[in-house]
Amino acid sequence: MEVGLCSLWVPVQSLSVPAGSLSQLPGFTLTVPQSVSVQVGLCVLVPCTFTYPASYDTDNPRAQLYRYWYKDPADVGQNTPVASSDSNRGVSQETQGRFRLAENPAHGDCSLQISDAQQTDAGRYFLRVEKGKLKYSPVSLSDSFPSPHVSGLTEEPEIQISPAQRVPGMLLAGEPVTVTCTAPGRCSGTPPRVTWTGPFSDTARDVSVQLANSTWAHSSMLSFTPSPGDHGQELDCSVIYGPAQGPSTSRTIRLHVGSEGDVVSLEIQEGDSLNLSCEASSRPEATLSWAKGNESLSSRQGGDGHLELPNLSRGDAGEYRCWAKNSYGLASRALNVDMQCKELGGARPQGGASVEGLFQGISRGWGEGDSLRFLCSVASNPPAALGWVRRAVEGTHPVGENQLRLELPNVTAEDGGLYGCWAQNKESSAQGTFQLLVECKWNSPRPGTGLNSSCQRQRPSVSCSCSLRSHPPPRLQWQVDGEPLAGNVSRGALQVSSWAQGDEAVSTLS
Repeated sequence: MEVGLCSLWVPVQSLSVPAGSLSQLPGFTLTVPQSVSVQVGLCVLVPCTFTYPASYDTDNPRAQLYRYWYKDPADVGQNTPVASSDSNRGVSQETQGRFRLAENPAHGDCSLQISDAQQTDAGRYFLRVEKGKLKYSPVSLSDSFPSPHVSGLTEEPEIQISPAQRVPGMLLAGEPVTVTCTAPGRCSGTPPRVTWTGPFSDTARDVSVQLANSTWAHSSMLSFTPSPGDHGQELDCSVIYGPAQGPSTSRTIRLHVGSEGDVVSLEIQEGDSLNLSCEASSRPEATLSWAKGNESLSSRQGGDGHLELPNLSRGDAGEYRCWAKNSYGLASRALNVDMQCKELGGARPQGGASVEGLFQGISRGWGEGDSLRFLCSVASNPPAALGWVRRAVEGTHPVGENQLRLELPNVTAEDGGLYGCWAQNKESSAQGTFQLLVECKWNSPRPGTGLNSSCQRQRPSVSCSCSLRSHPPPRLQWQVDGEPLAGNVSRGALQVSSWAQGDEAVSTLS
């Protein structure tokens, strides 16, 4: 029989750090990653599985199995562990409440959850297992212990707007919305403080949602009804972890508020002539006048409710408003003149990996490590406001009139997703979207992907194990004599068992 290492299919998402399999005591195996990374204030799960000889269960059927984690170097007889499944054994004050083992672990699970990570957490750790006569620590393999690396906090909060807007990122005056800011990390320790600065901050309410593996998502929600006066206002979401002066991160968005209003839009070509007429029914009779923006037009141009605009040019574009005034008050209606300039073309792409402005329904695929530049441009006079959006949040800033550039250097799988570009002037709007697909540039597992495969001979049989962490979890598959085996199947003397825990997938072949 030919037994090959496992092959896999992984959705294009982020992969974990490399893992190693340790074994010292005969019949004892320990599988842990060699290193993990976490940002200050956030959390990380150190996946861990182990096996031990069945004789320890036979000889000690009633003995309780305990798992302890120590920070290297440590004397297990004198030093306290950083985490323990034994309620009668205390843990280090520095890690109490932050380092946790699963309360009801699966058989052979020794995974360690680190919350509210601190710089002092960096280092090497080792596992100790005790069950009756079994007291085991792989002390001679300290070079392969898991070593958390703690870096500064750079991840920003995630902001979402609901319900989904007809133009991504553009709010409609008078329509209620909810803006949600979610803190980075899914930690089970002390919740971070999520606060808002700016208009509507008095409507904030905290929301915490429990996820899998006893982790939590912590958010703050604003519910409000925007008005035209809120256009251009900024909302800032700040997240603080731990004490008042603990690590923090923030994100700012600018509100774009449009209005259906009473403004009528009219598109005309440069060089055309326009005659406008305004009427009002009132008692006493109203006096009529025209204004362009904040400028009152002369009685010759706008008297008696009539306005003549011959040989229109770019400067004539804009909002024209007719005012009716009598002794009881004022009333007005507006017309937006949108000039179609003859010398301006449509959208123009720029750069080697560009997409035309106001694109629609396009899917583009590139590989990891590529550097991409997208330009959204539109012909508009007066100039339009443009914005790149991803998940309904504005991204970059204009690079010129009627143009907006988005640069993505050295793309990763996390950059994939739906992108949109919107354009908005005083009376009209347009939008387009495209799906960015980021593909791996490798066809088989390579060093550093987090894949761990191992086989052991347990006479007269062979037992193999394969594990990998990614988001979403991967699908693992074995090849035996050229035949694929996956899931939970039995084929003759062969048996395959597969399961997933969080973002980690594990498959065994025996």
